[in-house]
Amino acid sequence: MQDILIQSCQLYYDYLLHSAKGVQNLDFIKYEIRDNAFVFLFKNKIVTLDSVVFQTLETSFFLDDERVLHSQYYDDLKRLEIEVSEDLRFELLQALQVGGLKIYSDLKFLVLNLKNFFLEFTPKFPEVKKVTQVYENLKLSIEQQKAFSSILNSGVSYVWGPPGCGKTQFVLFEALMYFLQKGEKVCVLAPTNSALDIILESLIFRLDSLEIDRSKILRFGMPSAHFMANFKEVCDPNFIRQKNQVDLFVQNLSPKDRIAETIIFAMTIDGFIKRYAGLQIKFSHIFLDECAFTPLIKALALCVDNTPLTLFGDHKQLSPICEMPEKDMMGENSIARLWNFSALFLEDFFFNKDLLKKTITSEPQLSKINMFALNETYRYGNNLAQILNTEIYRMKNPLIGLGETTDIFYVDIGSFQYDNDLSSTSEANGVLRVYQKNKHRDCGIITPFKKQKELIVDLGVPQDAVTTIHSSQGREFDIVIFSPVRLHYYLTDSRNLEALFALNVAISRLKKQLIIVCDYHFWIKQKNQFLCKILEQAFKYIL
Repeated sequence: MQDILIQSCQLYYDYLLHSAKGVQNLDFIKYEIRDNAFVFLFKNKIVTLDSVVFQTLETSFFLDDERVLHSQYYDDLKRLEIEVSEDLRFELLQALQVGGLKIYSDLKFLVLNLKNFFLEFTPKFPEVKKVTQVYENLKLSIEQQKAFSSILNSGVSYVWGPPGCGKTQFVLFEALMYFLQKGEKVCVLAPTNSALDIILESLIFRLDSLEIDRSKILRFGMPSAHFMANFKEVCDPNFIRQKNQVDLFVQNLSPKDRIAETIIFAMTIDGFIKRYAGLQIKFSHIFLDECAFTPLIKALALCVDNTPLTLFGDHKQLSPICEMPEKDMMGENSIARLWNFSALFLEDFFFNKDLLKKTITSEPQLSKINMFALNETYRYGNNLAQILNTEIYRMKNPLIGLGETTDIFYVDIGSFQYDNDLSSTSEANGVLRVYQKNKHRDCGIITPFKKQKELIVDLGVPQDAVTTIHSSQGREFDIVIFSPVRLHYYLTDSRNLEALFALNVAISRLKKQLIIVCDYHFWIKQKNQFLCKILEQAFKYIL
C-alpha cells in the first residue's frame, strides 16, 4: 500500500514537472518597503498561500520559512506583506533592484510533501470497537443527534447535508464541545484556507457565547486579513505582528506551552500533511469539511494512528481539481487516479479492488463508513429543496426546505450569437445591469467559464465579485447571479453528472436569492435540463 501511494505521488509530480502544469506566476504590480516590511500588490488574487514560492537570485523560500518573521495577506486588496530576517532582506533587495525576484505558486511542492508523508506513515482504515452507547444531546434535532452519536461511535463517519442543515453550527460544534469537556485534542481540517476560515468563524462565535477561552483553539497557516483582525487569539504566531502592541495571542507562552493548552487544532489538509510528524500529537478525532472537494490521496494521510475520522460534505458536488487529464491516467499510470477521486472513496481504496474501474461520479462504497443524512435545511425554501431532491439527490427521505420560499428570478437577454464557445457579451451586459442594482448587497456572480468571468470583469464589475463555479467552492452570498452562457457537456449539460454536480455547487452558494441571466427562451425549451427545472419556478426580474 505504501508503495502504491508513493508511486501515485511520483506520477503526478512527474506530470506536473514535464507539462509545466500547476505552476502559476504571481505578477506583482508594484512593491514598497514600509516599516521594515516588504509590501507587494498583486495583479490577481492568490488562491493557495501554502504553495507560494519566493525566488531570489540565490535561494527560494516559502512563507512559513523560519526566516520569514511575519506575513499577512489582504485578500480584498490583493496585497501581501512580509517581514524577514536581515540576511533574507538583503537577498530580496538585491533581487528587486535588478528585477530578478520571482513569485509563483507551485503545486509540485505540495505533492512532494505528501510523498514524504507516505515515506514515513502507512495509512490504515480507522476502526474502533463497536459500542452501544447513545450520546444524548437535547440541543440537536433527532437526525442531528443520530449523526452526533455516530461520530463518537465510528472509526469513519460521513455527515451529509446541504447548506443550512446544521452540519457545522450544530453537529460539528457539539462534537467539538464533547472533546473540549473531556480535554482531548482534536483536529479540524478543510481543503482551502478560505473554507477553513468560514468554518472557524461560525464555531468561534458560538464558543464565545459560552465564554470558552479562545486559547483552546489554534489555527495553523495564514488566515485572511478579516479573520486575523477578528480572531487574532487563535492564529498561528508565525503570522502575528507583535510590534508596538501587547501580545494578545499567547500571553508570552512558548510555542510548546501554547500547543499543550490547545484542544482544537485547525489547518488546511496540506498544512496537516506538512506538520503532522512535527506536532507529535495523538488526536482523539479528526474532522474534515468539504470532503468531496478533497483528493482521496490527501485524505488517506488522515488515516494514521487509528484516529477516528469524520467527513462533512456533499458527494454530489464538485470533485477535486486534478491537473492530470484522464487520458494520461490509463494503464500502468492508473494509480494516479487517486488524485481524481474524492475523500469519500476511502473505503473503496482499502476494501474494493475495483476502485480504479469506477468514475469520479460513481457512488462511493459506504458500508464501513457510517453515513448520516441531514435532510432538513433552513437555507432553502421548499420550492428549491424539491427541485434539488428531484433532479440531484433523489433520496428516499426527501430534502425538506424549512426556510422562507427561495426567491428565484430570471433576466432574459434574448437570443444571441456566442462571441466564442465560452463567453457572451449580451449575457455579460445583462449581468452588469443586475450587479449594478445589487452591488451594495452581499452579491456574487458565478459562471462556469473563465472567459465569461474575464468579460464581465472587463465591463467594470469588480474582480472580487465574479467567480467561476470551481472557484466559488466554500463561498456564500445572499444573492447569486448566475451566467450559464451556453449548453456545455462538462459544465452546464446536466445529462452529464459532472455538469449536474457543478451546477449544484453554483446554486448552493446562495443564501436568499438566485438570479439567472440567460437566453430564457433557449433554456426553457431544454426540458431535460436542471436549469430548465429551475427556470420553470422563476419569476421575471425587474431591472
